[in-house]
Amino acid sequence: MTTNYDGLIEKYCGLEAVDSGNDAGVYRWRRGSTNKYVFHPHGTWKNPAKVVLSTRDYYSVVNDKVVQDTLRATLTDKTILFIGSGAGLGDPNLGKLLEWVGEEYKDLGARHYVLLAEGLEIPVPKLPLNVVTCRDFGEQSNWLRNLMGEGAAREGTIYEIPKRSERALVNAWLGPIDQTDVLRATLDHVRLPFDLVQSVSGRPRVWDDNRSLVRIGGGHSFGKTTLCSSIVESTRQACRQSQFGRSRDSLAYFLCDSEDYGFSFFCRTVIDQLCPPNDVFPALRALYTESTRFHPARAPTAPELHDVLIRILIQLCPNPPPAANETQPGETYLIIDGLDHVEINERDLYLNLIRDILGRNFPHFHLLLSGNVSLRTRQSLDDWAAPTAWTDINCTVGNIRPAMEHYVRQCINNDPQFSLISASSNNSAIGDIVVQRIVDIGRSYNWAFNKMQVLKLLGDRLTDEAEVTQVLDGNTRRVKRRRV
Repeated sequence: MTTNYDGLIEKYCGLEAVDSGNDAGVYRWRRGSTNKYVFHPHGTWKNPAKVVLSTRDYYSVVNDKVVQDTLRATLTDKTILFIGSGAGLGDPNLGKLLEWVGEEYKDLGARHYVLLAEGLEIPVPKLPLNVVTCRDFGEQSNWLRNLMGEGAAREGTIYEIPKRSERALVNAWLGPIDQTDVLRATLDHVRLPFDLVQSVSGRPRVWDDNRSLVRIGGGHSFGKTTLCSSIVESTRQACRQSQFGRSRDSLAYFLCDSEDYGFSFFCRTVIDQLCPPNDVFPALRALYTESTRFHPARAPTAPELHDVLIRILIQLCPNPPPAANETQPGETYLIIDGLDHVEINERDLYLNLIRDILGRNFPHFHLLLSGNVSLRTRQSLDDWAAPTAWTDINCTVGNIRPAMEHYVRQCINNDPQFSLISASSNNSAIGDIVVQRIVDIGRSYNWAFNKMQVLKLLGDRLTDEAEVTQVLDGNTRRVKRRRV
């Protein structure tokens, strides 16, 4: 996102520009579409009608609901690094928004960062910012270049991998599953202004120091995947780069939500996520070399993938740990969601891997398992690691209720399809009824989501309290979409 009018970022990074004249593009940028965009809240030179120059222009953009909602969501839900902003942070549009975010979330502490030349003060005092400095503005490019050393990225995604490199060839051979869209879609349903982990578990953080074993349970559709997605995102943001004397942190996540994604795809995906973008683990290189000796290349077997994954974890989490004067390992996080969806014929493959991992007692290793698993599986997990070693988090209607209420209020006040009953409408009382009844009845998080989708079909009948109540009480068969 930039307040500049030029297209230099797009030109040199191969991106597409969107401004307030392109609502669909702004929404795609906000969702984090596969296509990469640069958002210009002050307009671009290619669309002079939307360029913000005068007081009247500022008034127009300040009252543009799409732009303002997008800026609020971005500043609320993301961690932002302000670069080259200086006094520009105090302009009538962005500055007021920053003050609003600072006041709204002042109890959460500094969440955003600003890069300033030495000696400069924060231009928006009301917004708590983490200040990072460089010698002067001419040094900003070098500072950013040094922010991420080669091979030190937290997560390897396809577009970060150098083309025609060994890493790219191995990635193509592995064929991992990209579940980024699943994570993003899940998080888009929530966008909570509070810590979901603390709300559900009562713990300030899910991970312990050095080593963690976490189990998330609960009934069907009680928000386990939503909680896991929140943990993945917060962990990803907390992961540290490699630095002198310490290796990078690693994070891998897999959602077992489809019979098409068996144990083989799980291993391929996790192995690929653990690999840095510019490097290949020796164990993986050896398997790739052996499998591609002849044409056509053969696919790796489940036992081979199991072995390679264990050898990678041994490299990332050596036991015993290295001496104090040697490079220390980073933290490694493995999150497996939806264990209760694993096909019966593949369940033993997963459990054997988990038993193998637990038996090695890796230091600096953190494992999270999510799913409404059987008592037999739970007993096995207790046998492989002492029951007291596990942190159990149980998703129930009671502890997901705050998330449910926030989601419903967000839909009513931000989704155009609910504008007739939003807080600013003449029918806000019906919106309050929807919130209250869903929270009171709420059987699960997914139930609330599905009810909101059905309510959208009412169209202008949303103002009919009887119709709305009928939907919320369960009689949804009579709800029909109006012809357009």
